[in-house]
Amino acid sequence: MLFGVKDIALLEHGCKALEVDSYKSLMILDIPEDCDHEEFEDIIRAPLRPLGKFEVAGGAFLEEERSKAAIIRLAEDLNYAVIPREIKGKGGLWRVVYMPRKQDIEFLTKLNLFLQSEGRTVEDVARVLRQELCPAVTGPREPPARKCRAPPGAGEK
Repeated sequence: MLFGVKDIALLEHGCKALEVDSYKSLMILDIPEDCDHEEFEDIIRAPLRPLGKFEVAGGAFLEEERSKAAIIRLAEDLNYAVIPREIKGKGGLWRVVYMPRKQDIEFLTKLNLFLQSEGRTVEDVARVLRQELCPAVTGPREPPARKCRAPPGAGEK
């Protein structure tokens, strides 16, 4: 999950305005202005199928990003294991934002406040962790590859 407090706040605000449960909804961001409703629904149908029945509850144009956002209301509780993080759509990848599990919200709030005070973002943390845990490894006659290793102490009890 690579979205922060602003994305979650936008999801909460949109759900509140539409009177839908934010824990049974998703928000899709970065939809191009020229993507019409019918085309949008065709694109999201397959990636969201594992989540069960859903409907587009509403949408908005985000002036700052010059793109559209849509709130998707799910008929069933969120199955966190099958939520797509991105959807390949018109104009590139669309981000999928969802409410974290309730027990994760306090942790995420503290993490985001800390990162903000350090002038960093969640994306910075993800990039650093990828570099630290999966450094690029090349051998004399082998093509570049990524070899992942477990962090120190992993698997110890």
